[in-house]
Amino acid sequence: MNSTRLGVQSAFTAEVNKLLRLTSVRRTRPRGSRAWPRMGLIPGVAMDLTTYDQFGNPWDFNVPAMRAKAKKIVKAKSALFLIVSPMCAAFSRLQTFNAKRLGVEKMREMLEYGVKHLTFALDLCETQRRYGLYFLFEHPAGASCWNTTPMQIMLRRGGVRTYEGDLCCYDLKQTVEGEECHIKKPTRFMTNSSFIGQALSERCMGQRRHMELTGGGRTKRSEVYPDKLCRAMLEGLIQH
Repeated sequence: MNSTRLGVQSAFTAEVNKLLRLTSVRRTRPRGSRAWPRMGLIPGVAMDLTTYDQFGNPWDFNVPAMRAKAKKIVKAKSALFLIVSPMCAAFSRLQTFNAKRLGVEKMREMLEYGVKHLTFALDLCETQRRYGLYFLFEHPAGASCWNTTPMQIMLRRGGVRTYEGDLCCYDLKQTVEGEECHIKKPTRFMTNSSFIGQALSERCMGQRRHMELTGGGRTKRSEVYPDKLCRAMLEGLIQH
C-alpha cells in the first residue's frame, strides 16, 4: 500500500489502481468551479504513486514523511468528503491460493504492509469523523480486513456503519474478446454518512450476465470506479 488519492477526478471518474487512494471533494460557492456546478462541488486533490506533491515527490505512503503530509492535509479540514481504499492484496481471499507460490516470508511482508496502510487509512477516516466531515472506506465484501482489530475499533465509532452493494449495479463492466459483461464485485463500504451508504447499497437480483475476475488482468482493471458509482457517491453527499 504505497499510494493515495485525494480528489474525485473530473467526469466523475476516480481510478483506484494503486495501493491506497484518498479522494476529497469540497463545496463550491454558488458560482464556483465548472467541475460539478449543478452539485455545488469541486474536486479536491488525488494522491497515489501516479501523482506528486509540490516538490515532485510521488505520494508513496511507505515513506513516513508522505504519510505525515497527507495527515496534515486532512487535518486542515480542506475536504468535505474523503474516499479511502487501501491495498486489497494483503486481505484478499485469493491469497489463500498464492501462499505456496509466494512463500511464508513474502506473505508475512505483504500482510505487514497491508495492516500498516490499513491503520493509516483508518486514522484519516477518524480525523474526518471527529471534524464533522464525511469519509468513505471501500473494500471487497469478502476481504479479511473487515475482521481486523483496527477495523473493529473504527466500526464502534459514533455514526459509523457499513453498507454492501454489487458494483455491476453501477455499470462495472469489462470487454473480453469483443463481448461486454458486467462484473458483480460485491463490495462493502464503511462511512459516517447514511445518505452515501444508502446510495451505494444496490444489490444485483441476477438480471445481468457476469464475468469472473480471474486471468487477463481483470482484477486490476476492475479497480477503476465506473462513472455511475462516482455519481452515486456524490448524490449521497449532496443530501447533507
